[in-house]
Amino acid sequence: MKIKRIFFPSRCGGCGKLIKVNETVCRQCGDSLMRIAQPACRHCGMSEDDCNCDTQAFYFENYAAAFIYQGAAVEMLRSMKFHGKKENAVWLARLLAQTAARAFPDAEFDLVIGIPMTKRDIKQRGFNQSDIMAKHTARFLHTAYSSSALFKTRETEKQHMLNSQQRKINLAGAFSADKNAVEGKIILLCDDIRTTGSTLYYATDALISAGARAVYCVTAALV
Repeated sequence: MKIKRIFFPSRCGGCGKLIKVNETVCRQCGDSLMRIAQPACRHCGMSEDDCNCDTQAFYFENYAAAFIYQGAAVEMLRSMKFHGKKENAVWLARLLAQTAARAFPDAEFDLVIGIPMTKRDIKQRGFNQSDIMAKHTARFLHTAYSSSALFKTRETEKQHMLNSQQRKINLAGAFSADKNAVEGKIILLCDDIRTTGSTLYYATDALISAGARAVYCVTAALV
């Protein structure tokens, strides 16, 4: 490992500068994240002063995000999703666990789940970043985790390639859940970024339809 670090030194997941072996992001990038103070609105995820629920419709009873999708957060998430920097997912999972604990202090989660991808998409990317985040979020929360309780039933267009209206219908009916795995359980659903909320909405709908008692949603970033 030490020899590997000589030839492949650790670089910040946000700005790319050299960092210590046991770090994922530099202090400057970590401190620059625009954190969302908790408690925040359970619908839009914004702080009380920035809540915009008066002008938009939201589907969630329980939702929270760790930070705003700006500055270092953009490169941190992009380098994770599109450049294979999987260690960012573990670092972000710690923030997801902290955010969930602060936003939903009375919730007792039975299961942590990530947003699923199809086998084709996982093969193309090499991994599912939401699943990795969910796995480590569960570890930090000392809660059970499942990679198979929720699954994607069909191929869809990439959400980041679509406009707002297209995103709202692209994932309709694209998720299904294992009734035996989720029935009667309180679930924490994890993802990296929330833009329109369509992904979380349809995934939550599948979990509730399969008998989940309640679904709490948490993302690293909020656009």
